[in-house]
Amino acid sequence: MLDSKLEQSITRAEKDAAELIASQTMSVVKTGNGKQVVKPARVSPDAWGQLLVQLAYARLLRSRGWQRQGGTYVRKCDDTAVLQGSNGGHPRRDQ
Repeated sequence: MLDSKLEQSITRAEKDAAELIASQTMSVVKTGNGKQVVKPARVSPDAWGQLLVQLAYARLLRSRGWQRQGGTYVRKCDDTAVLQGSNGGHPRRDQ
């Protein structure tokens, strides 16, 4: 059983989350950049998606006359797994 203060906090958090969700705008843009473009670039679909997000962000800043401060920080990419298959060339555990 929850005390009244905790119940009020949960209710407030739910309300705040609902307001935040309602305030967001999301669009989907379909391009011709499908598998036929990603595969020859020899990058993973995840890396391709990250590049698209960075490009969109850069264009948004430029459209407002702003400039990004600092570098781009992304997680380390290990292409070994991509080059050798999804399991990185390691045998499956059940083999």
